[in-house]
Amino acid sequence: MKKHEYPGLAAHQELHARFLDKLDGLTDEYNVYEAPTQWMADQILELTQGWLLAHIIDEDTHYAEHVRSRS
Repeated sequence: MKKHEYPGLAAHQELHARFLDKLDGLTDEYNVYEAPTQWMADQILELTQGWLLAHIIDEDTHYAEHVRSRS
């Protein structure tokens, strides 16, 4: 993204950081209970589905369009 001078780089990096923070929170939850819970499974499913649908399909598409426009 930096190489292609993507104007949304900082915001995109922030989205990744928030995603990783949420995963860290689930890791903390796992460490408290020392085993997965149904709540945790539901949260992981919701988080990953949201990431796939909202981030990859939407955010990464903006980046791809930017790269194509510069070619």
